[in-house]
Amino acid sequence: MNVFPESGREQFLKILAGIGLTREDVSLPCMVIGEDTASGQEEIRENLRELFIKYGEGYEAHYVDPGEEQQENYEDAFYGVQTNPDAHTICFFYTLSCDDCARVERFLEELPEEYEGSPVEVQSYCIAEADGMEKIRLMFDTYGVGEEDQRVPIIFYKDGYLSGGDVILKELKSRLEDNRFKGFAYPSGAAVMDAITIRDLPAIGLTGLINGFNPCSISILFLLLSLIVMDKKRILKVGFTFMAGKYLAYFLLGIGLYSLVSVINFVWIDTVRKVLNIILIGAALYLAFLNLLDFFAVRREEYGKVRAQLPERLRRFNNNMVKKVLKNQNHRFILLAIFLASIVISAGEFLCTGQIYLGTIIYMLERGTESRLITIAAFLVYITAMCLPQCLMILAVRGGANIMSLTDSTRRRFPIIKLVNCLVFLIFAALMIWMTFLR
Repeated sequence: MNVFPESGREQFLKILAGIGLTREDVSLPCMVIGEDTASGQEEIRENLRELFIKYGEGYEAHYVDPGEEQQENYEDAFYGVQTNPDAHTICFFYTLSCDDCARVERFLEELPEEYEGSPVEVQSYCIAEADGMEKIRLMFDTYGVGEEDQRVPIIFYKDGYLSGGDVILKELKSRLEDNRFKGFAYPSGAAVMDAITIRDLPAIGLTGLINGFNPCSISILFLLLSLIVMDKKRILKVGFTFMAGKYLAYFLLGIGLYSLVSVINFVWIDTVRKVLNIILIGAALYLAFLNLLDFFAVRREEYGKVRAQLPERLRRFNNNMVKKVLKNQNHRFILLAIFLASIVISAGEFLCTGQIYLGTIIYMLERGTESRLITIAAFLVYITAMCLPQCLMILAVRGGANIMSLTDSTRRRFPIIKLVNCLVFLIFAALMIWMTFLR
């Protein structure tokens, strides 16, 4: 079991808790058989045969359910460790019996003691020791190291990291020449954001629910319902088919963007990541300002002055597509046509409704998630909440509600919608500023 990735570490802690041990009671590599453990290569070699004989003779191991997962506390992992802000400080993690680690270690020993008048200091930590694992977990969390890069050898510097022997040997000197190792300081556990867990899903769902009232999205649904309102029997089929297409489109767009932007975690574009965050902060503040202007405009019922909406050409394209699809409502493939049209329309709507969605995705990437299951659950919760208001509107129309009345009711609430959107973008900008510059 590889205990570097989050999933492997959690499973390892759970196994230890089941036999009444903590992470501090063992060192790596570690072997667990039944209720016995062997830590370190020498101890494993000495006890392996005896343990296999013991459990091979039918000894029954009794495990205790640890209940809640054991949590590591590594807030003070670097307590008392000093760094020289004027030095080129190289934070190096390695383990025993690792060829790449040995290569990097020899490479570091050959570095000059000084570079451009500043000392070169290598601070090394072996992850086979308990405190070494605490230190590297804190560094992984602080630097947002993806599971694919959670390995040794790995080197950390002021605003990035180099993972893997080949990458270190190739890139370290260029980072040194760029003074990237100067000003390095060890993180404090208090500055580390916890990964997104199941407890964060309600907040993510609330953000999706707010986005579900976006006028860009509601207007096209009202057009669709107005064209079929006379056929009460088909309202649910057509309406929910349209929402199914939107659900799929937003899920695929979200997962795709999440996977694409996660590439920014790679070390060779760590600067691009910070630049992107700055652009997103500026975009969030700009969108907050536009929504504030729209708030005052819709309060005066000056709807023609609304700025944060789809371009007129794209709105016409969406309206024409809906009308063409529903031109022959008795067509045998009408539901398939509506489903496909919804996917296309949703992709276009993303320019408007996707602003908060993209902000949520960036926030998830910055914090990270406990597991892939939590990542998928977060997207499903967000999109379900986003689609909920429009699904309720479909049910209301099927129940006899007047579309014009719903339209007027929604229009009267536009000021609140715009003001809430403004606040959401301001909160997102504040979080991005904190994650980019302050933590």
